[in-house]
Amino acid sequence: MRTKITQALVENAPRQLSGPPSLYADQELRGFYLIVSPTKRGSYLQSQVNGKQVRTKIGDHPAMTAKEARALAAKTLVSMRSGVNPSEERRKARAKGITLRQALELHLASKPLSAKTVDGYRYVIENYLSDWLDRTLAEIGADRVGVRERHQRITKMSGKATADATFRTFRAVYGRGLREHRDLPANPTANVDFHGVKKRKVDAGPVRLPLLPSPGLLPVQGGTGRRQVVRRPDPALGRCCGVIG
Repeated sequence: MRTKITQALVENAPRQLSGPPSLYADQELRGFYLIVSPTKRGSYLQSQVNGKQVRTKIGDHPAMTAKEARALAAKTLVSMRSGVNPSEERRKARAKGITLRQALELHLASKPLSAKTVDGYRYVIENYLSDWLDRTLAEIGADRVGVRERHQRITKMSGKATADATFRTFRAVYGRGLREHRDLPANPTANVDFHGVKKRKVDAGPVRLPLLPSPGLLPVQGGTGRRQVVRRPDPALGRCCGVIG
């Protein structure tokens, strides 16, 4: 329906309880619309941006009056005709605002993690990168040299393994933020020279470790000069055991 969008229309336009929302096109400002749904009343603007039709939200009632919505729509229309996509600009603004602290919470909430894993993430970020917590990812991501130098500093202060673990954690957290806000700079850990140090794994299998005498075995020398063992009850095992060397 084409009509002038007024405050009276915004407040009194009937709600559609079923079917598609009602759309009212303003007869004075081309591309300015009022959309009334069962749950809200919102003002929108639609125009071409670089040859493509773009619809962007102006505001909702009652937070914004019809007069305020019309004024903002007229201003936005000028920028859209000059090639600015307001939806893209809002998305970029949100990306610039997310902090490392917020990205950490986003990452921890993205999938089920054990309490131990959650504590590990928090410990690393809050202890080794505490001064970065309230910096934006956009700021950190743009400072690739600073990220590399921070890794080097942690290496000198706490060791190679700690530095690598810290920035593997940071890499995951930043990556989750980047998935949410694709306009962020690329993950700056690409500029980190990882040492490649990983946690040591102890393999106690028979191939890796030499066979050691059981506490229940006593090596003795027989008459032939060959090493032998004798059996002795082992209280811990409740049985006798032994091998012949």
